[in-house]
Amino acid sequence: MNDKTPHELWLDCLAIVKDLVPQVIYQTYFEPCDIVYYDGREVKILVPSDYYHEYIEDKQISKLRRALFKVFGKDLLITYRVSVKRGSGTLDSTSAQYPAKPEYPQRNQNTVVLPTEEARKEQNAGARNITIDPQLHPDFCYEHLVTGGGNSIAYGVCRQAVQEFSSHRMKDPLFFFGDPGVGKTHLIQSMGLEFRKLFPNLIVHYVTANQFTELFSDACLRKRMKGENEAVNEIEAYYKSINLLIVDDLQELATRYTTQNFLSNIIEHMQRNNCQFVCASSQAPANLVSFRGGLLSQLKSGRIIPIESLDLEKRVEVLQQRAKRDGIEHFPEEVFHYMSEHVRSNIRELIGVYLSLMAMATFSQRAITLELAKEVIKNNVGEQMLTKLTIDDIKRVVSQYYRLRVDELCETTRRAEIVEPRQIAMFLAKEYTQTPLMGIGEQLGRKSHSTVLHATKTVQDRMDSSREFRERVEAIKKELRIEQ
Repeated sequence: MNDKTPHELWLDCLAIVKDLVPQVIYQTYFEPCDIVYYDGREVKILVPSDYYHEYIEDKQISKLRRALFKVFGKDLLITYRVSVKRGSGTLDSTSAQYPAKPEYPQRNQNTVVLPTEEARKEQNAGARNITIDPQLHPDFCYEHLVTGGGNSIAYGVCRQAVQEFSSHRMKDPLFFFGDPGVGKTHLIQSMGLEFRKLFPNLIVHYVTANQFTELFSDACLRKRMKGENEAVNEIEAYYKSINLLIVDDLQELATRYTTQNFLSNIIEHMQRNNCQFVCASSQAPANLVSFRGGLLSQLKSGRIIPIESLDLEKRVEVLQQRAKRDGIEHFPEEVFHYMSEHVRSNIRELIGVYLSLMAMATFSQRAITLELAKEVIKNNVGEQMLTKLTIDDIKRVVSQYYRLRVDELCETTRRAEIVEPRQIAMFLAKEYTQTPLMGIGEQLGRKSHSTVLHATKTVQDRMDSSREFRERVEAIKKELRIEQ
């Protein structure tokens, strides 16, 4: 392997990837790429445009990492260089420059001194240094974040928390929750980036709940199987050295009670030492039923901030900003609006449709038109997105199906014969209309947004486990002309 050039090694990687992905995916997203840099730790891949590495990172990164590991024999940092065609020439750049990204301190600059086991027993026995990678992506900065009604409160909380960090007031946990794809990760990562800019000598670390669990579990395993008694103490000291700890996808800690207890200890330490804990979850604290009381109590003691999907105007702005960052100057405004009207609740899905549109336009040599956008949306998110529904339509059809009056469906009662149809109405309204969660709850029994989220999860769980219930929901969807 050492005798091969980086390009030859990359060809070996491609041969492995070719066996792992469908042929059309390989030809579309991997064949046009090449390796342009390798230093033993980092591999830099040349891609035709930003939407290539967005797709690879979002959909195929695990397969690419597997291929790189087999060829290079170790994990590597994967970065990208974009080859952007402009006129008759080609410009290589590491990233698009609109809006301009702020300068942040370099990664891996924070060094922490962890005592060895002997150092804990004898004060002068020595210690060892480790480096903490913040794991923050520069693209997730405030400058690339579109704010509106759905996330404006959360955005203000993030900015305020960072600006007031130097105060001596005790810092309660910040808990952000919302559906997948509404921008939670972007928001909390932008908070971390802003923190690094304002406090370059302090330590910030972003970690997913699964990464957090893996590190802790590995330390426990080393202690139990290899007799490395300092392993758990070391990982505890690692996290206690952090000034701003950000944990994403917190709901993944469900039933992991030992890990929950460990995190609870970390949060308690951070509060005592004037540090800040931030987390994001797809579920509100009230719905984290598999969480132990200690951790759940800590989370509920802080600020709990919902994040909802952006309205139509802001979704259009997301697409406009992304096209400018990709260097696309002439993008039809009607296409922006059409995509934003039909991909309503999930910003990640909206960007995915945009990337698919760009890929289809590029490889089929077709102009970006409204007709092409309709084709992409139909293929990517389904025919149902082309159906414009209102919550009134849903209330009418659900009421008819269950032989209720519409006003009965909207009562505040908890009668059993009302609960199921109301939950289904909430589920359909959330999935297929642009009505905010608060608006759905207000029109269906004057319920809170957390009740709407709980109803949505309940319906989805029942559809997954009960064929009879799923058929009832599908019958209502058919009546509403929502295609399967």
